[in-house]
Amino acid sequence: MRPAQTGSFLHRPPQRTLPSRRLQPLGVACWAWLAFMGCGNNKADSAADGSPPVDDGAGDDGTGAGGTGDDGTGSGSDDGSSGTGSDDGGSGSGGGTDGVHPYFTRVYNDVLAYGDLRTTATLNLTAGADGLTGTVSYTETVVASETTICNSTLNVVRVASDPDCTDCEWGFTFFLEPDTNTRTDGCVFASPTTSFGLGDGGYLGTLAKRAEGPASTRNVVTLGTRNATLEYVAEHTLYAEDVEGSVLVDHWEPSTGAVAGVDFTSVAVGSHLWETCTIPESRAGETTTGPPTGGTEVNDSIDCSLGPGLVDVWEGEVGAGQLLSAAVDHSGDDSIMWLVDPKGCLLEVIDDSVACSDDRVLCPAISHTAGQDGTYRVVVGPLYCLNTNLNYFFDGSIL
Repeated sequence: MRPAQTGSFLHRPPQRTLPSRRLQPLGVACWAWLAFMGCGNNKADSAADGSPPVDDGAGDDGTGAGGTGDDGTGSGSDDGSSGTGSDDGGSGSGGGTDGVHPYFTRVYNDVLAYGDLRTTATLNLTAGADGLTGTVSYTETVVASETTICNSTLNVVRVASDPDCTDCEWGFTFFLEPDTNTRTDGCVFASPTTSFGLGDGGYLGTLAKRAEGPASTRNVVTLGTRNATLEYVAEHTLYAEDVEGSVLVDHWEPSTGAVAGVDFTSVAVGSHLWETCTIPESRAGETTTGPPTGGTEVNDSIDCSLGPGLVDVWEGEVGAGQLLSAAVDHSGDDSIMWLVDPKGCLLEVIDDSVACSDDRVLCPAISHTAGQDGTYRVVVGPLYCLNTNLNYFFDGSIL
């Protein structure tokens, strides 16, 4: 085998992130003496006469994987006598449990929202006249820190004969699908040249053999990526012979159809989760600041070890005219939120909107009346990072 080749790459142009809109807070800070007594959602037991705190029998707010719930109930008094009570384990009325939200699904965890991202695909395939089978080993690496944030095995699925390959001895189209047992957090599949259009319905993989190729080559086998207008975004030669039958490229074995050890690398730039678009008024919708109805929060966290570039992505199905509401509550580090429409266009960037529960900083919150049907995306990330993780509560509704 010759050294692995590097195919032609698709580079997305850098995108301009819209400036964050700092909106006036809708809440006010608690008085200092209230903060001393336990301002916020967590209510501590305390004696009415100012003496040291005692157990009044009521459990504190429960905080768990499902969110923050109400106080437990019990009996007791504030004179120092004992009482009994219990927390509710962290599930509030109508709230999600174990990270499951009733309206939104977290589809990406700790992925890179923007910046240079190197994607690499290693082929382990069998290709021939009977079709295509096998897997692709796929990684994503943050170029600035040389940190690999994604490792995944991609399975070849939906192989079909390619009717548009009219000059082929045989040709197929295919898609790739992440293996649920091997995918790690952090995969965003930014470049279709290495993920073969995974996550983007406008692309598909192609495999073909032609009796004649460019520059008088013969028996040419190619693996490529093609868009919806039948243009080849990238095409990699796996095998080719010259007119005398000497092998020029030998990344494919004719007798077995084996393709192995071939690496394709590309660098995706700009934003990877949205595009900046001119959005027609008919589908732009209307956006205002304001928190959702509450009671549906789930807690999560974002890795801050690489700085503010990593984000979580939540998606929900919204009908035209429905009201999408979303908010993030946190303490410590500051957060920011992006709203993306079903076409992948960035609608809003939201920073400070309403008071957080700890009343130290402001949190992002938004209400949006949808202008079109489809899957809307709420992206949550840290505005800056002071700690190892941004711990947050995500709350939202679609009504």
